[in-house]
Formats: sequence, structure tokens, C-alpha cells
Amino acid sequence: VAALDREGMPAETLDRYPRQFSGGQRQRIAIARALVTHPKLVICDEAVSALDLSVQAQVLNLLRQVQRQVGIAMLFITHDLSVVRHVSDQIAVLLQGRIMELGPAEAVCTAPAHPYTQALIAAAPIPDPVAQRRRREVLAELVRPADATTETATVTKSGIPGSGCPFAPRCPRRSDVCFTSRPRLTTVESGVKVACHLATAAEVGL
Repeated sequence: VAALDREGMPAETLDRYPRQFSGGQRQRIAIARALVTHPKLVICDEAVSALDLSVQAQVLNLLRQVQRQVGIAMLFITHDLSVVRHVSDQIAVLLQGRIMELGPAEAVCTAPAHPYTQALIAAAPIPDPVAQRRRREVLAELVRPADATTETATVTKSGIPGSGCPFAPRCPRRSDVCFTSRPRLTTVESGVKVACHLATAAEVGL
């Protein structure tokens, strides 16, 4: 009961059936169940992806409140950078299991250095139609369609499949080295670490 009360759920919740709860309420119950054993780490895998924006905000605020009260660590896994930006201290952007960019949440989201991170931010929808149109234009510049030639080049130029950058076939800034050598994480001007041979931190206006 104490766990439910902390999540803003009434005590009579215990007597209800699952079908009687909304999506947001079910998510709150899931959070209460995860915290009842007093864990040191909670992994939130797409914790709010199925919720509408208003409920998303409520659940995220709840998680931040619980984190402050209980003092546990939380690992968010999501495709939506706008979600983790407001709840995370550090962000790691992964592609095919490799870290493309790593650093403070605000730095990664406001001045993304890797083309893949920039593309992820540009792909996120926003309610302003004018700004959304600009995002689509930016996204078109950041990502080129992969074709058989570039996919083959990833293998034949190095002789080893996957030895280069996994984003190279779709990156408009790619060069030969992107296909033949795996980029290492290096720190750029903004303070983030980027796995890109040609990366420079840049404000993309998104």
C-alpha cells in the first residue's frame, strides 16, 4: 500500500482488475512493483513510449521524484532523446550495439556532434508545423538512403564486415576511412565523446 501511495495510486487499487486501469495507471503500478524490493538500479526500457504526451510527462516527473526520494539509479532505454534529455544526467547514443556519442544530457541534445545523433533529434516530431518542416529538411540532409553499393562497400573496402562505422552507409559526410576503420570515442569541443572520424560539435538548431 505504501508503494502505491508513493506512486499516487489509492489504496483501493488493490481490489481492481487490470482492465480497470488506464495506461498511465498501469505504468504507475509497474513502477511501484519495481520499487517495492528496494533495488539499487531500475532499468526503464521504453517506459513511456506507449503513453500520450501528457501522461508521459506525469510518469517522468514521478520517476524523477521517486529518484530523489529513494536515491536509486535509473537506466533509461528509449529511441526518444527528448525523453531522456529531461530525466538523465548522461546519455549514450548506440547504433548496432556501439556507442556513437556519450556525454552530459544537455550537451548531447543541444550540440550533437555525431551525424547519427543529429538525425535522431531531427526525426523527433514536434507540434509546430513550421519547425517540423525545417526538421524534415535537416533530416534529409543528415541521412542519405543506403543502397547496395554502399552496403557492399562496408564489407569490400575493409574485407571485414562491420569493421567501419555502422552509420557510414547512410552518412552524407562519410569518407573512405569511415568504411575501413572503426572510429574511437574522442572528446570534442562541446565536451562529449564521439565515435566519428569527421565529427565536430555543432549547434544544429533543433
